[in-house]
Amino acid sequence: MILTTNQIRESERQTMATEPIASIDLMERAGTRFVEHLSETLNLNSLRSIYLFCGPGNNGGDGLVIARLLAQKSIEVFVIDCSFDKKRTEEFQTNLQRFQQLNLSNAHLEPFDEPLYSSTISTILSALTRCSASVSAAPWKEDSVMLSASSTCISTR
Repeated sequence: MILTTNQIRESERQTMATEPIASIDLMERAGTRFVEHLSETLNLNSLRSIYLFCGPGNNGGDGLVIARLLAQKSIEVFVIDCSFDKKRTEEFQTNLQRFQQLNLSNAHLEPFDEPLYSSTISTILSALTRCSASVSAAPWKEDSVMLSASSTCISTR
């Protein structure tokens, strides 16, 4: 099921109103469930690397949770920071710190580099504006997966 931005916000609001759970903990729960689903859908051990393009908001924070959990599974993870000097949410900053504290050789944080990703720019921008976590083959590297975290839905393709 794919939810609109408003449906996701309402679902999160209702969850936090009916359960004693903070936003940061809800992000952890969502990231955990996503990684579980991804593990069931893809053979993660057959991938060389996973790229996550994360914007500065809470959905970007969700992407950082996903990146941390995948790195802890010994998967090579590249977080591409797409915040472009925009103000980061508190939850994004908390999850960025948690990711950086991993200090694992398979967990990488890089700024968005337009020339490097220019061949996939329309796909990345589309994912950043439409889906909080979309999965597609990364054309610049064989045996890679690209995840984008930004604004409205969760889907796999």
